[in-house]
Amino acid sequence: MFFPEIPQVFTPEELRDHRTEIIALLRGVNSETGEVIPEMLSFRTPRILEALQSSADALEALARREERHSSLPERTSAPWNAGEDRMLLVAYEKKVPIARIADNHRRTIGAIRSRLSKLTVLKTQ
Repeated sequence: MFFPEIPQVFTPEELRDHRTEIIALLRGVNSETGEVIPEMLSFRTPRILEALQSSADALEALARREERHSSLPERTSAPWNAGEDRMLLVAYEKKVPIARIADNHRRTIGAIRSRLSKLTVLKTQ
């Protein structure tokens, strides 16, 4: 039996396609032909059907997470360094809007506020 090489990362669309295949199996249908799969096949046991359902749910959650991650700024979760901290403090002292600082640092507004708070410049509310 030939198994194609599996890519390390799937796009949200690919994950949803895989989920669709699993849902078809859960419904007992061949997704390519639309034919009903005989109930006597071994994968149609309650335990395997439950595993398929949890796999489908996990794929959907992963697709949502990948979509969210792809919409985040480039440096989200990247470690801060001393140079970036200095640039952040200078911009804040010049009263540059936090949204612009976030864009310049390629981070979220929440990350900027959190870092300023950690650097004790911004009081948390």
